[in-house]
Amino acid sequence: MKPSVSFASGAMRRLSRFLAVVVALAMPAACAGDDGAGGEPTPAQVAARLGQAVEAMERQQLSALVNRDNCRLIEYRGGTFSSHRSEWCIDYASSEPDPFTGTATDDFTSLTAALDVGRATFAALSDVAYSAEGKLNRATFTYFYSFGSELLVFDPGYRLPLDEPGERRHEAVDEDWYLVTVDWN
Repeated sequence: MKPSVSFASGAMRRLSRFLAVVVALAMPAACAGDDGAGGEPTPAQVAARLGQAVEAMERQQLSALVNRDNCRLIEYRGGTFSSHRSEWCIDYASSEPDPFTGTATDDFTSLTAALDVGRATFAALSDVAYSAEGKLNRATFTYFYSFGSELLVFDPGYRLPLDEPGERRHEAVDEDWYLVTVDWN
């Protein structure tokens, strides 16, 4: 009987630690509503910050950027570079990526820093389109939370897409940006 008691108490300690981590991760997301409670920026503040990053994106003609543990990828004026060869990772790129160079690593670091808005973890930039003059026409910025993701879409003059009940909710931020909240459940 002693071994099962020891096993049970060890399992309970692991479960208790796991639940503490889950609560620690969930609390900021649960407390940070769209009104910016808990010191988190609102979607409008995030859009304003990303608006400042648009200039750097245009200068580099950034067309794809992924910043995940299992995939780092950049596609821009300097070329296409990836840290991983997995199919889902390189699907973001329009051409076959090369391994990162020193310059590509520096550019990746500065561009991901420009996209760090402090609201959630920047994960990917996709659906990017530029005008013939090199001005950004459209881009989707994906951010991950503990229990879901948000996409901020830059699309001046957009028409707000219809919601998909239980899956995606669309919300106007301003005349250039809208928010897509994705439910992972």
